[in-house]
Amino acid sequence: MKWPWGIVFWSFHFISARAQVFHSAVKSAYLTGGAYSAHFTDAFSFTVNPAVLGEEKTFRVAISSERRWMLKELAYFQMACSYSAGKGGMGFQFHYTGNSDYNETALAMSYGKDLGRIAIGVQFRYDIYHVGGYGNIKDASAMPGLQLHLSEKTYAGIAFNISFFEKAGNHSAEKAPGIYRMGIGYEASPYVFLSVQFEKEAGIPINIIGCLDYRWHDQFFAAVGLASNSASPYIKAGWKKNNLAIGIFTAYQVTLGFTPGLVMLWEGKNKSG
Repeated sequence: MKWPWGIVFWSFHFISARAQVFHSAVKSAYLTGGAYSAHFTDAFSFTVNPAVLGEEKTFRVAISSERRWMLKELAYFQMACSYSAGKGGMGFQFHYTGNSDYNETALAMSYGKDLGRIAIGVQFRYDIYHVGGYGNIKDASAMPGLQLHLSEKTYAGIAFNISFFEKAGNHSAEKAPGIYRMGIGYEASPYVFLSVQFEKEAGIPINIIGCLDYRWHDQFFAAVGLASNSASPYIKAGWKKNNLAIGIFTAYQVTLGFTPGLVMLWEGKNKSG
């Protein structure tokens, strides 16, 4: 079971020596540490590591909207759904950010399969970057993922992006950057979950994201977190009634300010009972 960690640490070391050569897709401020758990997942979790779909047992839908640094021109909208498919699960994601002058659109499809103490998954994604007056730049990528069930309460995983296009667009010799992720999560109790994620993007130092999630009797949920690269604290809180949950979240960057957001989560009945 040591070989996955050897691969990811070697990859982090190798990629750190290469420069980033192409703008990567904008990321949502909504944290998804549940990708490294079994009971703290939501419909967005597979966007970090598709292997989490291996334990999907219900149908879920999520919609979120945020305004990056309080600028309407940088509004970010995303939606996702996931559902059980045999001994695994399927997931679909859409996101849009920007305005008429510059915007980014992405579509992704993911599949994960449970193999016992190991789950595997893969995501296929298509991105379009639109610049007013200059046309579109397109990119397609795949993200293989692996999740390990280390103990009754501990999960870990790795995932990395592979670009299918050698060049980003027809008029540029730039290559899309590689992105490598590793995470570990600990379910301290049915109400408390701790996670740490390591993200390495070409040309950028490793970003360490720590998060503490709390649930109260399956009605109230909250989380606090911190991203090391930008020293950005994160807060999330919400309320669940029956199958619908509504929450608010915000991240803060010292120089740029707040990124507020709203998320709605719907979850069907667990098929396993």
